[in-house]
Amino acid sequence: MMPTPSPRSLISSTVRLSGPMIIVPAVGGCASYFSFAPYNLWPLGIIGSALLFVSLGLLVATPRRNLYWCAAEAGFVWALALYLPLFQWVQAFVEEPPWIALCIILALYVVVITVPITHFMRLWGVLSLRTAAASALWWTAVEAVRARFPFGGFSWGTPAYGQSTSPLVSAAPWGSTSAVTFLVLMWAYTILIGATGALFLAYGAVRSRRRTGENAVAAWWHSRQHPRKVLQPAVSVLLIALSLTAGSMIYDSSQRAHAEPTGTRRIAFIQGDVSTSGLTFNAIRMEVLENHAQATFRLADAVRMGEQPQPDIVVWPENSADIDPLGNPDASALITSAARAIRAPILVGAVLGRESHNPELNAILLWTSDGYQGIRHVKRHIQPFGEYLPLRGLIEKISPYAVWAGNFQAGKGTGVMPVDGTRAGVATCFEIIFGDSGRQALRYGADWLAVPTNNATFGYSHETYQQLGISQFRARELHRWVVVAATSGASAFISPDGAIMDETSLYEQDFAVRTVSLYETRTAATRIQPWLDRVLCVLAVLVCGGSIIAWRKRRITL
Repeated sequence: MMPTPSPRSLISSTVRLSGPMIIVPAVGGCASYFSFAPYNLWPLGIIGSALLFVSLGLLVATPRRNLYWCAAEAGFVWALALYLPLFQWVQAFVEEPPWIALCIILALYVVVITVPITHFMRLWGVLSLRTAAASALWWTAVEAVRARFPFGGFSWGTPAYGQSTSPLVSAAPWGSTSAVTFLVLMWAYTILIGATGALFLAYGAVRSRRRTGENAVAAWWHSRQHPRKVLQPAVSVLLIALSLTAGSMIYDSSQRAHAEPTGTRRIAFIQGDVSTSGLTFNAIRMEVLENHAQATFRLADAVRMGEQPQPDIVVWPENSADIDPLGNPDASALITSAARAIRAPILVGAVLGRESHNPELNAILLWTSDGYQGIRHVKRHIQPFGEYLPLRGLIEKISPYAVWAGNFQAGKGTGVMPVDGTRAGVATCFEIIFGDSGRQALRYGADWLAVPTNNATFGYSHETYQQLGISQFRARELHRWVVVAATSGASAFISPDGAIMDETSLYEQDFAVRTVSLYETRTAATRIQPWLDRVLCVLAVLVCGGSIIAWRKRRITL
């Protein structure tokens, strides 16, 4: 009986037949893109990550001197195939060069991911439980660093945000994005091992049948290449992935079953709409304010006619009062008139400091029929190269796009605003992608979350739906109602179980009123997430360092 070929020789021959190695990671990156909103095809996020693992495994199985360089190329290709379409909305803001630059910078993080993973595969083998766990751990740790560095981080596009509608999002209440990302990668590696094992099994069985006429399964089982070499790691990784997923779902179900609301409030969001998009939005500031006041007057009329219930709280979007109402009497009077008409306090998104030439602040103000109440939330996570420009003196000399960057200052508050007997946690626009925004708000007693945002800058792109998907993730993670109010859409209510309600269309004036429950319960993620990320990063560094030491010892022995 002829021996069944080894996994290494099988995969090696596959590589020679497959052509350029660019195809597999490119397809994987494209697949991962469709896991994000508005498509929400979450299984493709797992498959896309698995394809990147497959491409690295094929490289390891093929003898080559430039292995790590090829691994870096595979990661770079995968990342560009994901990030270029995912961040296409950036070019609506600052055109092509900054969009491409952002994607390249983010792709370098994936290079940092793929090179060590390739080393793990080379040291411990592709079909290894140790490699699977180390790879998922390292990738998760790099994503945790990307969420914080540089310039405060940018976690948009992390694998977890492609799972907002997935069963895996059940891990969010205990481990936020890191737990969900780790689960995605463990399932992805399960696919890699399972697919490789199935291919190896089928190939070996067919070869044995052709050579000996023996029953294919029996020939495979009695061959020198015992199936346990594939089955044991596959089952181990699968059991770990299943256990973590099942545990997450049990915790999530228990959390929701025992979370008793402390009360309810009727909350309304206002979508005033704008007549233009892109950067020209900033040239029609008074018109935007008038649109939101007009939409509020329409809601007040609907309440008087019995068509809508009386709201207790009204949420306006970010930049709905782009003219500083504290320095402009006309803007102040208009907002006060709207508050009197609706007979409810309004959370108003305003830009402060322009009229008074003070430092600019992106703020949410509490406004009632008596005017501004002296309570505000100033955006803490302001965006580099958008709301402020790092290294301004240098960049202004080398880039014509520097003039578009704002000069905002970050706030230092708690992220909580008391309004009508509730404590509203506020995450303004991109603040929602930063996990510490919601977690800090809950530590200070937030019983619901407001996400006022201005998406008019990005036109009809997918940015608004991607951000809505991230808000959906936060609702599940924190077990809070989330109220998203956008200047041009999409606005919506999101329940603690992630259901999106009353979603509006883009570029239409609209409003909605809904009764939301208030909660005091805190999920495990609000307590352990910062420490979890630190532990993951330390473990990842130790594993990576240990693998380097082990490889050196192996080479010395050889």
